[in-house]
Amino acid sequence: MVLVLASIVLVATVLAVAGVRYVTSVPGASHTGGLPALAESETVTASRLRTHIRAIASRPHNVEHYDELEKVARYIEAELKALGYQPAPQIYDVDGRAVRNIEITIEPANAGTSRGTVVLGAHYDSYGDAPGANDNGTGTAAVLELARLLSDLRSRSATRIRLVRSSTRSRRTSRPPTWAAIATPACWRSAASRSSA
Repeated sequence: MVLVLASIVLVATVLAVAGVRYVTSVPGASHTGGLPALAESETVTASRLRTHIRAIASRPHNVEHYDELEKVARYIEAELKALGYQPAPQIYDVDGRAVRNIEITIEPANAGTSRGTVVLGAHYDSYGDAPGANDNGTGTAAVLELARLLSDLRSRSATRIRLVRSSTRSRRTSRPPTWAAIATPACWRSAASRSSA
């Protein structure tokens, strides 16, 4: 009986150690040395992302800092218009102030055979008195750059792509809702191959 119990404990311990190692190990070899130089297109994208973050997240911008929130919204709309999009505002009231979500849609080439919709988004308002570079200026900058990089898919994509920037926080809410990026690897491979063509 003691031998059976000891065997069970041994097997459970081995399985626990193996399970912890499996979920915490990183596959492949760790990178050593310097990072490779950026390609010219990557340098351009990095520069554009920095520009967007500076424009979006230099000062607090939310319903408590309403003028700054409006400046950020107008910046986003102007950037999208410069790319040839027609931003669609969704205006609503938060704490007695008119705020808006800003959306663009890249329609598929054939709506009847569309493979669904990919939704990418980020909130563009900051929390409290923080400028919001990481909450969520970086996400908003990334969505703006995706709008630029995916702009040549208009009327060519097999999938509807919706890019949404939201302003949803009120003084009474502690955190905004999280927007999800919904896509399949096959969809991204398809979009990437078309955008590089």
